[in-house]
Amino acid sequence: MDIGGLTTVVANSAYINARGSIDGSNPAAARDKKYHARLKLPHITVCEGLRDTLDLAFDSVCVEQPIGKRLFREFLEANKEYHGACRLWKDIEGYDLAEDSDRGKKASKIVQRYMDPSAKHFCPYLPEDIIAKVKENLEAGGDDLFSASLAKTLEYLREAPYTFFLESMYLKRFLQWKWLEMQPMDVDWFLDFRVLGKGGFGEVSACQMKATGKLYACKKLNKKRLKKRKGYEVEREEMKERMLNLLVTYPDNFSEHAKSLCIVAPPFVPDPKVVYAKDLDDVGAFSSVRGVALEDPDKTFFDEFATGNISIPWQEEMIDMGIYGELNLWGPEGSIPNDLRRESILEQPKSSTCCVS
Repeated sequence: MDIGGLTTVVANSAYINARGSIDGSNPAAARDKKYHARLKLPHITVCEGLRDTLDLAFDSVCVEQPIGKRLFREFLEANKEYHGACRLWKDIEGYDLAEDSDRGKKASKIVQRYMDPSAKHFCPYLPEDIIAKVKENLEAGGDDLFSASLAKTLEYLREAPYTFFLESMYLKRFLQWKWLEMQPMDVDWFLDFRVLGKGGFGEVSACQMKATGKLYACKKLNKKRLKKRKGYEVEREEMKERMLNLLVTYPDNFSEHAKSLCIVAPPFVPDPKVVYAKDLDDVGAFSSVRGVALEDPDKTFFDEFATGNISIPWQEEMIDMGIYGELNLWGPEGSIPNDLRRESILEQPKSSTCCVS
């Protein structure tokens, strides 16, 4: 076997081993201990200022962000009066994700548990007309069976329950997670395995996040190949000039009606000074290498979100890879832990390793 073949075998073996550790019951086996140790929640005194800068609207924290949603539900479970609303919320989500064959049974249980006045977790905030409509359409089922019930549940939770959540230790823990999410992360946090494919401007390789063990596909762009793209850019500008400014001529066999069909105003004209993107993931696809020059306001905006992680995928990774469960620890019997007590910073012995940077 030649050196190239041996290299491929080694890379494939490492890749298969990494996948095996993820698919198995022990994801911690794939982590790098050094980088895993860097995933550490700070003391509350380090991050409490984030309360003044973060978007703490109910939908942002409790619906859109996975960790915020988990912490809010932990708060609800810790308060008996909110058990019904919390569990109805979870069960409706379970119904929405269930196969059609399982939905009938799940729907019946939801009605019995939360819409019967004699049930332990009856939800009195649900209007009678909504309950009646659910029971009427129970047999037919459908995607919208509990949509009104869910809307009323979230409407109820965003009032008093969320107000109390904002003053609880669970919100403080959310600030700790947001601080950790914002910490910069460089290329050294990822381990390359093998090339999965190649394209005109670079290659895609399998890589692994060292701290969590999660596998990713990483696209690497070759700057030299991108620079050669300038010839293509020139051709594109010439084509744009012809399309927008040059007089259009038609063969003699074109009727006036046919010519009129060719001159139709576009429904949307892009602003040449604007980079259009669906979300922050897409913004990362544009850079000076691709010929997009960032002005000072643009650079400030880019620097603001490019220093950390994209919230939703990062939080999902923390949960899926078990990091959330490892770090999200409370005191005895669910009491407030030391890292959320401001006064505990004064109680730390000199040898303490508490994260207060």
